[in-house]
Amino acid sequence: MEEEISAARRHLARDAIVYTPLFILFLVAWITALVGVVVEGGGGGIFLLLLLTIIVSVAGFQSIQSLRDLHSTPVTSEGPVLRKWRRAEFLLFPSHYLYMNRSIYKVPPLIYEHIKNGDIVAITHYRHTTTVVTVKRLRHGDAGPGA
Repeated sequence: MEEEISAARRHLARDAIVYTPLFILFLVAWITALVGVVVEGGGGGIFLLLLLTIIVSVAGFQSIQSLRDLHSTPVTSEGPVLRKWRRAEFLLFPSHYLYMNRSIYKVPPLIYEHIKNGDIVAITHYRHTTTVVTVKRLRHGDAGPGA
């Protein structure tokens, strides 16, 4: 399990390294745009300010959540898998998801293929980013292993 925790922590560290500088950069741009709108009083910079507000919010949220999880320990959630699906991120990279206990977990493809809808699983993850450490099937769902 230590190996899985190390891999998950590397993932969290990578996210923090990527999103924190972006957050700071866009926050500085947002402050600059805000000062420009206030000083100039024109409406020309309002669109840029609104766009930067969205970008700062997304980058800031991801940065803060990653940093919080880096200083925490994983927790385990148990329950039935209510839904599973896959989709392509950035139109290229396939990602696999499980929905359980009102949370969405991104899992590796091998785990995704072995877990069925209705299976009762225990997912060890970081609380704020739902970065998955391990997934363990506790028992098959009501429909059995072929569902």
